[in-house]
Amino acid sequence: MLPDQVLLSDSFTFLLPYYAIGCAFYFLVEHWNLEVCIYFLTQASFTVGYGDLVPQYPLSRIFTAVYVPIGTVLHYGTALPQGRAFCAWAASLIPGMVSTQSVPMHDLMAIARTLPGLVLVAAIGAGVSYKFMGMAPVDAFYFALSSTTATGYGDFTPEGRLPVLATIPFLWTACGAFAAMLEACHNYAKLSMVQKTPLVRVIDQLLLQPTPWDATAGGDHHMHAARAETGAGLSEAEFMLACLCGHGLVGVPTLAALRKQFSPSRRLLSGTTWTAGKQPAVRTAGARVAAAAAAAAAAASERRRLFHPQRCQCR
Repeated sequence: MLPDQVLLSDSFTFLLPYYAIGCAFYFLVEHWNLEVCIYFLTQASFTVGYGDLVPQYPLSRIFTAVYVPIGTVLHYGTALPQGRAFCAWAASLIPGMVSTQSVPMHDLMAIARTLPGLVLVAAIGAGVSYKFMGMAPVDAFYFALSSTTATGYGDFTPEGRLPVLATIPFLWTACGAFAAMLEACHNYAKLSMVQKTPLVRVIDQLLLQPTPWDATAGGDHHMHAARAETGAGLSEAEFMLACLCGHGLVGVPTLAALRKQFSPSRRLLSGTTWTAGKQPAVRTAGARVAAAAAAAAAAASERRRLFHPQRCQCR
């Protein structure tokens, strides 16, 4: 998984202008102050929608209908890495429970490890609602849990300057934790389907599909079967990529972007090789040529290793 710092940096690049434009618009049209503008954009973009603040003018209604869905993408894109980190931290507080970062994405326990963070943030929200908003214990827990799950029925809303300001960071943490739990559920369902699908039974269909890896090179879409007939065979990597593309876990545009970043020419021209825990060491020209030859030989050997014409009859 890519570092969450990269995702946060990319999201904040667009999130700050989003708040600046939205606050300026609602200040000029609805005459809301800065705190109210931020509160409205936050709870609307997270799809909580308490209903205590609504646009009053036709222009602002049209603007909100178009602008808030954009904010939903930006908010959850930013809150999801934060939710992962919060759930991992909450899980680490329980003895014997490992962080979600160190378990397989398809492990059912990955879902269970998001629950402590979800319960903790809901409990914090319930405590704040009970202490500062004067709600009954049951009502405070109901308000906090409905806000965490981005439902926000609107029967209970924050009233007063302090509760409104406290709701903003609460929604960021709570909705991020809820998004992390939904992500864990989706990963488990998707990757469990990959594991349980008998892919050997559909090997003929895979052999008649264009190879995703060849498609990323921008050339002809070679068929697996044609490659097998010419002696190239179907390598393990091509088989795995075909299965991942078939399940919708990765697409040709993604593979093309990754292939450009891992261009052999760029890798050799960099002149460095990384060793875990050590500084990069500079390669000599001869070492780079030898490494390229070894990599090409290994790739050719792997391509012939599986589904060779002598071992696989293609239709």
